[in-house]
Amino acid sequence: MNKRSLGLVILSIVFDFIEYIAIFFAMKALVGSVLAATVITVAILGIMLTLQIFSSNTLKYVLESDEETLKNYDKIKNEFDKISKKLDEEYGITGLSLKVVNGRSIFIGSGYTPAFNYKGIIAVADECNTAFVGGVIAHEAGHAISGISAYTFLQVRVTHFISSLLRAAVSALYYSKKGNKFLKVLACVVAIPYAILALPDMIALYPFMRADEFAANDFAVSLGYGEQLRCYYYSVMYDQGFMDKLIDLAHPPIVEFFDRINEKLELNEKELDVYSVGKSVYYIDAEAEDREKVLYDWYLYRESVTGEGYYKYMLGVCNEKSGDNEYKRSKAITYYSEAAEVGYTPALKALGALYKGEGSVVKAYTYYREYVMKNPSDKTARESFEEVKNAYFEGVYNCKLLSPAGKSILFPFWKARLEGGELVWVVSTGDDEYNTMKGTYEIADDSVTLTVVNEGASMSFVSDECITRDVITFTGAIGKYSIVLTHDDQ
Repeated sequence: MNKRSLGLVILSIVFDFIEYIAIFFAMKALVGSVLAATVITVAILGIMLTLQIFSSNTLKYVLESDEETLKNYDKIKNEFDKISKKLDEEYGITGLSLKVVNGRSIFIGSGYTPAFNYKGIIAVADECNTAFVGGVIAHEAGHAISGISAYTFLQVRVTHFISSLLRAAVSALYYSKKGNKFLKVLACVVAIPYAILALPDMIALYPFMRADEFAANDFAVSLGYGEQLRCYYYSVMYDQGFMDKLIDLAHPPIVEFFDRINEKLELNEKELDVYSVGKSVYYIDAEAEDREKVLYDWYLYRESVTGEGYYKYMLGVCNEKSGDNEYKRSKAITYYSEAAEVGYTPALKALGALYKGEGSVVKAYTYYREYVMKNPSDKTARESFEEVKNAYFEGVYNCKLLSPAGKSILFPFWKARLEGGELVWVVSTGDDEYNTMKGTYEIADDSVTLTVVNEGASMSFVSDECITRDVITFTGAIGKYSIVLTHDDQ
C-alpha cells in the first residue's frame, strides 16, 4: 500500500465513522432509543455495503462480452501485449489482464468512460480511438499498479451514495436528447444538493483520485505513451460539456493534464500546439489561418533536433504547397534534396513530380528512375516514370560506329531520330538528308532496343544500358563493332 492509498483508507474510515455516528445520534433523537438507533444505523451500513457489493457485481457483468466479434479487438490486444511486455521487462510487473467491451464507451454507474481498471483487469471500449488506445491502456495500467481503486469500497457513506445518484441525474437531465431549457434548469437545481452532499468526498476521496490521475499519466509517459495520451485528451476535450466539467470532481481539468504531460515530455514551445504520435500529426491547436505556420514551425524544430529525412521532406512539401513563387520552389527543392541525401526515398518521387510538372524531363527522369529502382512496387510512380522515360529519350542522336579498338569508322547513318516509339535513321551529306530508314525503339529500365527496317529486312540492336540518354552504346551490334548514339544536345 502506497502513501496515497494509505491516506485514502484513513480518511475514508474517519469520515465513514463520523457520518455513522451522526446517523446514530440523529436516529436516537428521532426514536428515543439507543438500541433502536443502533439497529437502524447498522441496517443503513448493511445496505451501503450491499450496494457496494452490487456495484462490483455490476462491473463484472459489464466485463462480459464476446470479444471475438469486436472489430478492434486485435489492435487493442496488440497494444496491451506491448505494454504488458514493457511492464514485465522494465518494472517486473505482471498479472494484468485485458477485457474489450463492445461500444464507444463503458457505463460504470457514475458515468461513461473509454476504459477503466477493476482489480487488475483493464477494460477498454472497442470503439476507443485505436490511434491513441495505447496511451489509454498505459494510463489504466498506472491506476492498476497504484492500487487505489481497490480501496474505493470503503466509501460506504450515505452521502457518497446519494451524491453519486444525483450526479448521474444531473448528467442525464442536462444532456437529455429532448434538450429543452426546463431540463437544463432542473439539472442545475439538482446540482446544488449534489455539491453539498459531495463535500465529504471532496476531502476523503476526490483529492486522492485526482492525484492518482496525475500519477497514472506520469506512469504512461514513463512507458513511452505520453504522445498518445496528449492526443487522446485533445480528442475528448471538446466533447466534454459545461456540466461534465462542473460535476466531475474526481478528475482534474484536462488543461492541467496537458501542462503536466508537456512538462514530463520536455516539449519545446514550438511543439505545444501540435498533437502527434511519432511523425503522424492528428491535431493542431490554432486558428485555421495559423495552422500551416504552426505545423511548419513544428517540422522545422523536429528537423533541427533529429535531422531525419521525413521532416526535411515535409518541409519541402509545405514550401511546394504554400505558393508558386521561385523562392518557395527553391526551398522545396533544397529540402527534398536533403531528405533524399539522408535516404528518405519519397523525396526522390517528390522531386520527379516537381520537375515533371515543370516540363524538366531530364531531371524528372533521373529522380523517378532512382525512386522506382528502390520502390518497384509503387505503381503510381512507375506510371509517371514510364511517361517521362519515353519523353526523356525522344530527340535527335548523332551516330558513330566504333571498331573493337575504339576507333570511329564512317557509318552511313549519321543521325537517329526517336519520337513516340518510332525510329528514323537519317543519312546526311552536308546539309542534305536522304535515304531515311524507319524502325521502332523500345525502352526498358536498363536497356534500349532499336529495330531497323530496310527493304523488308529488319535488324535489332540492344544497348548495354540506358541509365542516361547522353550516350547509348550498342556493343557488338554489328559483328565486333559498337554503335554509339550521342544525344544532339550534348
